[in-house]
Amino acid sequence: MRFNALAPELLARDLQTVLFAPNVKLATGTVSGSGQLAWLGKDVNVRIRGVDVRYWREFTTGTVTFAAGRDLTAGDANSIVIGYRVANNYFNRPITINSMVAIESRAYRVVGILASGSGDDGSVIMPLAEARLVAGSFTNDQLSSISLKVVDVTLLTETVTAIEERLLVTRHLLASNKDFTVTATQSLRDSISSVTSTLTTFLAGIAAISLLVGAIGIANTMFMAVLERTRQIGVLKALGATRGEVTRMFIIEAAVLGFTGGALGLLLSFLITMALSEFGVAFSLPIGPRNGGASIDITPQLAAFALLFSAIIGMIAGYVPARQAASLKPFEALRYEG
Repeated sequence: MRFNALAPELLARDLQTVLFAPNVKLATGTVSGSGQLAWLGKDVNVRIRGVDVRYWREFTTGTVTFAAGRDLTAGDANSIVIGYRVANNYFNRPITINSMVAIESRAYRVVGILASGSGDDGSVIMPLAEARLVAGSFTNDQLSSISLKVVDVTLLTETVTAIEERLLVTRHLLASNKDFTVTATQSLRDSISSVTSTLTTFLAGIAAISLLVGAIGIANTMFMAVLERTRQIGVLKALGATRGEVTRMFIIEAAVLGFTGGALGLLLSFLITMALSEFGVAFSLPIGPRNGGASIDITPQLAAFALLFSAIIGMIAGYVPARQAASLKPFEALRYEG
């Protein structure tokens, strides 16, 4: 289980205090900030995370995988690992393994590229000492956060209490002016899950209303098409077209309308996603030692489903107008003067 201890000025001694608290198995400090990454004549702002290379993988097992390259090691003073989006979306050409980049005018070699969805897509991972130089105003022993694992997860409440009491003593604080927080990752996940569920319900409601409005629009368009082409329908039926053939003709037309609307919506989604990626926008939440953002991905499967669903909505909306067109009698349709 992981915890984060956050404060304006966490120091190395705070890490030692946490490390020797009861039920603590392992603890490590991180430095978080931002900086300008330059490559091929272009500068972009990236999130920077400084990690203790000895323990970073202990806290990311099962959540971080590599698309290329390797992990940081103890001798990698001027080496970095970059997120998938940093490598592939921010510049005119993808950054590859062993490329030399500049961060705040300091040169670094890319030794690893994280896989898409690994949680640090928009980040640069580097050793603690280097991060303190480029990620902001940090002293040699200053940290942004402390993450730890516990031995027994059933003693979470007791462990949090013990850590808070020890930090209050070592930082010479009272509970009333406490300048740090100790939070169980599971509590954060539960809160995020609740918020996500509410947001999903809200967005589903908006989507349902949008589908209803779109279906009404298609149905109205098809009703108008039936009125405008009444005489043509009469000619088709006089020439032997069956009710089923006329129905299929209008349903296919409605499906094409729905498909076109879905394609335009999908194109807009792609443009918005590209714009967000270009400006480096990410949606992130500080869960455990991962400070990465969740990237926005439109997969081919999702795009195909959206187009198919749009066409189906069009067919459903166009069914009643199509049946109305098929039910017209040839004689009456040919006499229609609309």
